[in-house]
Amino acid sequence: MNELSYSSILVAATNFFAASILFAKNKGRGPVIIWGTFCLNIVFWGIGGFFASITKDRELAYTAWQVANITSIFAPVIYCHFVSSFLNLNRKKLIFFSYFLGSLFFVINVFFRENFLGELRFVHNQFYYISWDNHVNPLYMVFYIIFYWGL
Repeated sequence: MNELSYSSILVAATNFFAASILFAKNKGRGPVIIWGTFCLNIVFWGIGGFFASITKDRELAYTAWQVANITSIFAPVIYCHFVSSFLNLNRKKLIFFSYFLGSLFFVINVFFRENFLGELRFVHNQFYYISWDNHVNPLYMVFYIIFYWGL
């Protein structure tokens, strides 16, 4: 195992613990449920990163990075939903549009992974990582700018 494996386990474990507490102590409050869902989303990001960091098989690593990127697609969407709910903002159109775009990028990630994620490169003689050196993917950059700068 390597540093990425350990950090991925830590991310998954701490967020699973937080989600468990949030769901156990929840008394029907919407923002708490949404934040617990956000924590569960991050759990799967940690799981995807963990499996990507321990496998030497390129296809399995690609699948693990797909799982991790599915969660990175929905993290800003769920966070936007949480903030709107927590602040009692009536942003139903924004939330719907965010989930729609998230679903669109989800489909692209699942069915057109090379076009979305790009290529994998074996780094540090330990694991496969998404290579930005060989192929800067414009579709992923559009996703990143919309979701991490725009929402």
